[in-house]
Amino acid sequence: MSLYNKYRPVSFDEIVGNNDTVQMVKEHLINKNHNHSILFTGESGTGKTTMARILARKIFGISNDEEFPLFDWEKINAGDHRGIDTIRKISSLMNYRPRQAEYKIFFFDECHACTREAQDALLTYMEDHPNYVYFMFATTEPDKLKEALVNRCAHYELDLLDENEIIILLKGIISKENTVVETHLLQDISTLSKGSPRKAINFLEDIIFKSSEKQEEIIRKRLSSHFKFLNKNEGSKTVMASNCQSINNTNSKPVFTKEFYLNAIETLTCTSTELLKKEFPPKQKFMSPFLSEGSLVMIYAPAGAGKTMFIESIVLALTRTNGKGITIGKLVVEEQCGVMILDGEMDTQDIQGRVKSISGPMGDENPNFPLEILTSDEMSITFKTRMNLASEEFRKAVTERLEKHPFIKVLILDNLSSLMPGISENSMESYAEVNQWLLSLRSLKVAVIIIHHSNKNGGFRGHSSRIDNLDVVIGLKSLKGADDLCFEVGYQKFRGAKKGEGQKFVLEAVEHEDNHKWLAWKELDVESSEGVDRDVKAKQIMAYLLTKTMTQDQIRKLLKTNQSTVSNYNKQLTERGYLTNEREVTEAGQKLIQEFGPETEVEKEGLIAIA
Repeated sequence: MSLYNKYRPVSFDEIVGNNDTVQMVKEHLINKNHNHSILFTGESGTGKTTMARILARKIFGISNDEEFPLFDWEKINAGDHRGIDTIRKISSLMNYRPRQAEYKIFFFDECHACTREAQDALLTYMEDHPNYVYFMFATTEPDKLKEALVNRCAHYELDLLDENEIIILLKGIISKENTVVETHLLQDISTLSKGSPRKAINFLEDIIFKSSEKQEEIIRKRLSSHFKFLNKNEGSKTVMASNCQSINNTNSKPVFTKEFYLNAIETLTCTSTELLKKEFPPKQKFMSPFLSEGSLVMIYAPAGAGKTMFIESIVLALTRTNGKGITIGKLVVEEQCGVMILDGEMDTQDIQGRVKSISGPMGDENPNFPLEILTSDEMSITFKTRMNLASEEFRKAVTERLEKHPFIKVLILDNLSSLMPGISENSMESYAEVNQWLLSLRSLKVAVIIIHHSNKNGGFRGHSSRIDNLDVVIGLKSLKGADDLCFEVGYQKFRGAKKGEGQKFVLEAVEHEDNHKWLAWKELDVESSEGVDRDVKAKQIMAYLLTKTMTQDQIRKLLKTNQSTVSNYNKQLTERGYLTNEREVTEAGQKLIQEFGPETEVEKEGLIAIA
């Protein structure tokens, strides 16, 4: 037996979707003088016949478990029996009383196919028939019925289901069959079925008992054929704007005309009432509080602050055997997943050393989920080229890789500058295509973490448009010397943060208590780290004094300190070796300016204006 027939609803409570219509049909029999002629309309596969059979059970007065009285249920396929002779045969059957139940029901499927003469004859019997007779009609094209016939019926229209309703329907079947199908495949099936429950269940039957790899292969082929068909029929009202990215990923090249976008707008625009009725599955959260499926995150820090060690600790916790539940400061692993790192800066050997130093406590022999690492170093050695996100073809290749490996839920881009060589960081236009690509990865439910350098004043480097579409922006502020891994983790942007989320914290890398070859993160009290913070502030004040571009008062205002502090550090410049007795900047002073001073002459002028 097919899944569609096996799980066909036999009661109103089993129907998914069309809640308003279901309620009206439920109430049809309450009135003693209810209409004995009922018309169900809707697109193919929306459940018209199913609804008619459930209502028939109520009319027959039988329970869900009782056998359907087929002798008193006459189904006529009007596509094959459309003429006046069929109606005459029915007129003779009407004269025989029911054999199994109290009523006799004539069900006309695809009734729009009946000829005009047949419809006229039907009208006569609908007006004058025995009280034990009911007429039910189902059609996908009610406009082809005579108006008088429609007017004599109680008319119930069934709509196509939305994506969430299709997924709820399919998950119910999957649960009863005690098997597994990934949610993203159910979303693809929803797209393929175009809202038809029957089509969706038939697509599910094609893959439900196959391996996950085979499931992926079958659905991917179906999607490819589906979108190629849509491209040949671009005027179709079923074209969905949400499919644009998937269309782009097929081999065919779509033409995005005005009509295409108009169809998309008409299809997807909803009222606030419709929006509030939508049910969305909860987003899978990988790490609290900031990393969920589809999240776009940037983590930036100055060179040498420890951002690579920090991010590698996160990805190891997401993938290693003992990673679930582990904490990194105020970050907690909620759900593990596969991770892919694209590293455009470090060589593979250095990455290996860092992974070894922090992976031990988390178990590195048999990880729960894969951690895949690709370096520009390896690509350059083997293929004489480097990774380049500015290349459309490279972005397409990464997308296809993620599509083929749905267990990869987090993509790490380390770091932005190295992965986009030759692109101006201050140009909004040069980043626009990469930005759109990042947004498109949300349709794959992939979270992206972008690693980036900060400028010398601690902010992220580049044009502000780079963070406009990001959900979370985290800055790491170094609190100790270059040889110490200690920094403050602070949120510059946190879209949708709940109360208590987004609090800054301080991390310091220490030797692991079980094995001194390993590193672990120790969370420091923010207040106790203020002494370290003051040391950074001192170096910043002295670096600004050495540039000789601002007055002490301007520095005081800009760095939010007091005049006596600035004056005291000005006096210490010589004794600390940053100035000669002739008040010339020494080599150590130049290094201090490079590390803690304003980044460019333009920035210096801007800082003076701000001060």
